[in-house]
Amino acid sequence: MILDREDKKRILVAEDEFLSQKLIEADLKSKGYNCTVVNNGEKAVEAMDSGNFDLVIMDISMPGMDGLEATRKIRVGKKDIPILALSAFPEDDYKQQSLNAGMNEFINKPYQREDLFGKIKKHLNE
Repeated sequence: MILDREDKKRILVAEDEFLSQKLIEADLKSKGYNCTVVNNGEKAVEAMDSGNFDLVIMDISMPGMDGLEATRKIRVGKKDIPILALSAFPEDDYKQQSLNAGMNEFINKPYQREDLFGKIKKHLNE
């Protein structure tokens, strides 16, 4: 389902790998979401301070400020925004670290579109 133009939800994607950025951006736009992409945790925190987003998709492992630290900083001011962890490391330790940092869900890379959109819809109450 593609959303009407005035109903577009804004999603922030924090992902450091260029190909992953382009893939997730294309997938989100194909479903009618408005997507902003940044390449590290520091830029994600800055974007959250200056923008109004409905959901964040956050890679855990990024250079500089990683997704865990960025999530903890975002949670100081925006406690209710859904943050979905994205990681190529599916081990339980990474899942637990992401939940402990304040993320709401964990998505393995490479992600399955059905899994990604199911979790997005769940947290956006669509």
